[in-house]
Amino acid sequence: KSEENTPDWITRNEAWKILGVSLPTLDRYMKEGALKKYTLGEGLGPRSKRIRLKRHEVESFFDEK
Repeated sequence: KSEENTPDWITRNEAWKILGVSLPTLDRYMKEGALKKYTLGEGLGPRSKRIRLKRHEVESFFDEK
C-alpha cells in the first residue's frame, strides 16, 4: 500500500479536540451519520473493538457544512 491510500486513523479523543467540540457532540455527529466512524478489531472483549475516524474526514468536517 502507498502512504496516500492508508488512512491516518485518529481516536475519538483526538477528533473532538481537532473539531473543538465536546465528546458528547462528537458522539452525536457519529450517531446521526454526519461523521463516519470505523470499528477496527475483532473479538469479544471490551477493548478488542476500537472506534477510529479518518483524520482528513475530521479536518474537513466543517468545510462540508
